[in-house]
Amino acid sequence: MSYDMSDTVALYRAVGNKELASIKENNAFLPGGNSLDGRQFAFTEAEVLAYAKTDPSKTEVVRVTVPRRIMDTLHDFSKDIDTTIFVNGVLTVQLHEQELFNKAIIDIEFIRKVGEL
Repeated sequence: MSYDMSDTVALYRAVGNKELASIKENNAFLPGGNSLDGRQFAFTEAEVLAYAKTDPSKTEVVRVTVPRRIMDTLHDFSKDIDTTIFVNGVLTVQLHEQELFNKAIIDIEFIRKVGEL
């Protein structure tokens, strides 16, 4: 299926080495490693880069593209998490939503090593 880019949304996540390897191996965001079961995503690259500067365990920034319609099924959005960094809010894909989210992924891009900030 092809998508008009206006029908998609890009989300950004800073990941450590274990999660990076898992994403590359599975082409999905899976629970485990040194983080919570839910996966948190920012809405801009600038915000996730600002966050990565505060966490030395983060080594890479990943951009995931999903259909815009998937956002209607993800209900954990917050504008109260690290508000000085995530001014547009944070989307958390909870454990029970991860299969649906992962199946909806159009593209995963490894866009920047954190050391390249």
